Amino acid sequence: MTVLSWLCRVYRLLLRAYPAEFRERYADEMARVFRDRGLEIVQSGGAWRLFGYALSTGRDWFVTVLRERTDSMQMPSLSMVRWAVLFCVALDLVLLRATYDTRLPFALLVMYGLLALLVTTNLDDGRRRALQIGTCWGLISGVILTACTFGIYFVQSDEVTLLVLPVFACWSIAGYVSARRTASASSGWVAGCWSGVVCVLINVTCSLLLGTLLPSRNFGHVLPAGGQHLMEGPVIGAMLGAIAGVAARIFSKWQSSPPAVGLAGGK
Repeated sequence: MTVLSWLCRVYRLLLRAYPAEFRERYADEMARVFRDRGLEIVQSGGAWRLFGYALSTGRDWFVTVLRERTDSMQMPSLSMVRWAVLFCVALDLVLLRATYDTRLPFALLVMYGLLALLVTTNLDDGRRRALQIGTCWGLISGVILTACTFGIYFVQSDEVTLLVLPVFACWSIAGYVSARRTASASSGWVAGCWSGVVCVLINVTCSLLLGTLLPSRNFGHVLPAGGQHLMEGPVIGAMLGAIAGVAARIFSKWQSSPPAVGLAGGK
């Protein structure tokens, strides 16, 4: 098998990362363009030049997969997001008052409720897009962080905490995608911060429900951990989103020419 044949097979596998509808429309054309361009490179400069071509194509693949997968997500309406956040805050306050003493982060939860009202009203298009993207990645990271929390409680292994790294990755992706889609680096920190808000609210709500339903287990550390998450989540999310947003803008400037037709989906 030649190097080009092997790369074509790998590229075919990579195309499966795109959404199904996108693959049906563009996969065959993208594979054909990749092969034809590879043949031209081999004939003009030798097989060794294929590695640079593969790296360039891999970069385009990563960017377009990220874009298409984000576009294919069902973005919830901001009205639904607002009421869902407020419901989580109200539920947490009820669980805290009914189950634990007064040492609890009531002020933080009230702050989250006010924050949800403030950031989801009177929005421009860029801020709306940032919040929608942040919500989607916040939901994903919330599931991951909650799974980590349950693993710590039931498996009793500190190694489970290493799984929190994908949570930070989700907040960074939210900032990166938002900056790319809105062409504004400042929207990166908004999306990252909001994904942190959604994530930690999901985690704290599920943790409190778990402590309420299973009172026989020792969940005394749920409250300090929940309060710490509530304080750190938006701050870390904003920082990661801001860094990713700046990186997205720098990366877009480095792209001196648009991707070749076919390799970027023909859009």
